[in-house]
Amino acid sequence: MKKELIINKAKQLYSKPQARSLLLNVLALVVVLLIGAPHYEYDMDVMMQAQLFNISGAWSTGMIVFSNIYVGRFLKLLCEFMTGVNWYTVFQYVLTFMALWKIGQLFLKRNFSRIANLTFLIFALFIGYECYICPSYMKTAAILSVSALYVCWGILVGEFTQKRWLQHFYIGVALLLAGLISWKALLLSGSLTIVYIILYMLVRKVKIDKELGKELWMPFVSALVLLVILQALDYREYQKTDDWAQVNQYRSAVEQVGMFRAPTYRADLGEKLELQEYQYNILVDGHYITSEWSAFEKLEELTQAGHDLSGKNILRFMRTVPVSLIQVSMFYGMFVLWLLLFFSHMDREKVMLAATVIVTGLGYLIMFILASCSTSMVHFLILLPVGICALMNGNDMQATKEERRSALIYLVLGTIVLYQGMGSSIITVTNKENINEDLTRTVEGLGQPWHAVCLNEYLKSYSAFCRYDEGLIADKNLVVIDGAYTLIPLYNICTCPAGWNVDQPIDNVNIGDDFMIWMHVM
Repeated sequence: MKKELIINKAKQLYSKPQARSLLLNVLALVVVLLIGAPHYEYDMDVMMQAQLFNISGAWSTGMIVFSNIYVGRFLKLLCEFMTGVNWYTVFQYVLTFMALWKIGQLFLKRNFSRIANLTFLIFALFIGYECYICPSYMKTAAILSVSALYVCWGILVGEFTQKRWLQHFYIGVALLLAGLISWKALLLSGSLTIVYIILYMLVRKVKIDKELGKELWMPFVSALVLLVILQALDYREYQKTDDWAQVNQYRSAVEQVGMFRAPTYRADLGEKLELQEYQYNILVDGHYITSEWSAFEKLEELTQAGHDLSGKNILRFMRTVPVSLIQVSMFYGMFVLWLLLFFSHMDREKVMLAATVIVTGLGYLIMFILASCSTSMVHFLILLPVGICALMNGNDMQATKEERRSALIYLVLGTIVLYQGMGSSIITVTNKENINEDLTRTVEGLGQPWHAVCLNEYLKSYSAFCRYDEGLIADKNLVVIDGAYTLIPLYNICTCPAGWNVDQPIDNVNIGDDFMIWMHVM
């Protein structure tokens, strides 16, 4: 009798969308952690952790450059509270899980079937792989922003009828956090999601209750006003701190090239920037030694150059970007989501799909003109709203037993093909040893008194859960060739160390035999 009571309670709990979303998200998290090793891909994430964990040995600071200073100060407080935990990574995981849980709650509220559970699980797996295995502050900001806007859409279509103030609170907090973590991710992914919501309303001819619309203005306006104020305070903090004012001037350009890359070198671009091809590549890769901010000035010019909106460049876009999507796993995930809409009891899916393809293409074209479409970050920020749009169009999804079996067979076959083609790119092993001991041992084994190191690449080889040692790069005679560190006064001892110049003998930690090409003062 007691066993039956427990089973009945479990069934009642499982019938609630909150519980099902929690269960599916936990399952997705476990699966992705089994198939990949969490690691960081982008220099900006490594650099922000370097500030928090004080690898320079000078002083730890919440001035983490690429996210708002108040996010940095909050993380710094956590780092001081528990010194053995990488709070930067934990922060990304908690916010990502919260956003995915909220998305799942709304989707499963509209869909009760097994095929709906499978659909959301696929979404959570693809997004989870991107955010848990290859975490980044921009991805966290993007998933927060689209989850908030998805909840807005849920309110407008009448899915939340009780305790809407809780949803308003979530919308405001999620949008504010997203903007503080990365306003660029909020702007790109948020804008695309808003466009998809508007398209949904127009195509489905949804009549919006004016009262509901008025209610949503409060969290939106509150989040926007607070974001503007806190961003202004962030700017002021850097301006008033000695030797940090240059951060405000150049960090946007450094971030844009670091996260989105830049157009492939062309003769006209090189002539415009007065750079040879090898100099251009050094600048884009971020491996340079600069004096008097000359490299950062070139980076600013580069971000403003981009592509012209001409017929020639549009043709170049059509010949390169669509083909490159074949190598993007997120593209396959979103493609599968749209295929599963076959089981949705909604009309005009083809119209919505066509509109989504057009908007997605425009999003890629804009990024192609402004920067490039060659990084996984660009694909994530553009394709994430596509997945949200697919979930919006899923309602009362139903499938017969035979249809579920067929769908499962095709998904298994598709997974095998996808893994066969992209499995080699999945990192399954990262270094988990003591970072300081490893670096000290490596440096002691080198012959020259000075040692060039690509610091970001070195730190990326470690697990995302490894916490960098305080004073990691102090007293090791390192010359850091990651030029972005020159922005930050804490690293003067390693970017322009006293007693070293480019004419002195130097060996390298992790650059390779041809490392002297990086010893270039711009």
